[in-house]
Amino acid sequence: MYAASVIILPFHNTSTYVILILALLFLDVLALNRIFSSDSPKQQLYDTWHDDPKNWRMGIFYYNPEDKRLFPPKRIRGGGWTVNFANPYSILATIVLAALIGLLVLILATHYDQ
Repeated sequence: MYAASVIILPFHNTSTYVILILALLFLDVLALNRIFSSDSPKQQLYDTWHDDPKNWRMGIFYYNPEDKRLFPPKRIRGGGWTVNFANPYSILATIVLAALIGLLVLILATHYDQ
């Protein structure tokens, strides 16, 4: 009986399941955003939005309601990605990512604290 439960439920820690569920929810949000933004604009329009200073709040926060991407490139190209604060899904994805990192730190802290 015990061997079967190990095969079906390999994790004995509930927080591991919470992290897995949150990770799946995060991936679902990304996938849904990709599906619903199938009418994506051309690269030239992306470049126009990116170079428009009105889309950058305080010079560093990207805010463009027309841009449906969750994570557009940073203002300095090649520097990674930033969050489109006009897209509620990107804010949700950022919160989920922060929660996953927080849970991972909490789990590791309690695991090594024992």
